[in-house]
Amino acid sequence: YIVEHALGQELHRSQTIDDITVTLDRVYADANRIIVFYGITVRDMRGSDGLWHAGDIKLTDSTGRTYQMLYQQEQVDPASMGSTLGVISFDPGALPVDAGDVTFRMLLSGVGASRDTATSFRNGQAIPDDQIVRVPGPWIFDFTAPVFPGRIAEINKTDTANGIAVQLDRVVITPSAARVYFHFPAYADPPTPRAGAEMRLTTNGWSSDWGWLHWLPWLPQGPRGAWLTEDNTYAFDFPMPPYDKRGPWKLTFKEFQFSIPGIGSGHQQWKGPWVFRFTIP
Repeated sequence: YIVEHALGQELHRSQTIDDITVTLDRVYADANRIIVFYGITVRDMRGSDGLWHAGDIKLTDSTGRTYQMLYQQEQVDPASMGSTLGVISFDPGALPVDAGDVTFRMLLSGVGASRDTATSFRNGQAIPDDQIVRVPGPWIFDFTAPVFPGRIAEINKTDTANGIAVQLDRVVITPSAARVYFHFPAYADPPTPRAGAEMRLTTNGWSSDWGWLHWLPWLPQGPRGAWLTEDNTYAFDFPMPPYDKRGPWKLTFKEFQFSIPGIGSGHQQWKGPWVFRFTIP
């Protein structure tokens, strides 16, 4: 949907420090994700054919709001050996519903590479007991991007299976993701991390795969993670849903598993299903 409708903002902004150029190519923002596409290029390749990593990235806006990173993915650019292509996603939870155009600042404190790759850089700083060399910046970019609104369903319904209650709080549909918020109302503290659930989201003419998610006590470093929000509910994103599908949707939790502290690989399993039907406006 994002590609088909050419959503997002072209940037093509570059900064060079110590022969390392960082370029912000494009940004896309909606009520579920702020996604930045970037590249790292080494002048004349400098003998480098490895992966460069952008580290210590911070995203803020002109009002002082700070955005937490959801995940980051990088790969060697197949068209330019020695260059890296990356995408980083931030949680826009700090944004108001009617955000409109927002001016952001993205700061990269440094980039890193394997020690063999970066030895020729005069500012490269070796990290003790590591095979990584860090090249300090900072690279700083200011840019303005429109924030695509979400379709929000406030649900607040509970379903019970085998004596276990699960509450679905709300669902937010945007072109980048369908985000579901849920919790376990009978538990004052969330279940033990390093566990997961099998779940599926469907609507007329579209279905996500049955997928296994893992949730964490911190924001995930991959697109298949769920995380604990500040109000002790879990959030999980189903990527690329049909944004234009209004009307009835269904979310099914097939089972949950939780690790048991102090028992190694032991775990507790809850069998469902828990089924929620709701309407997206």
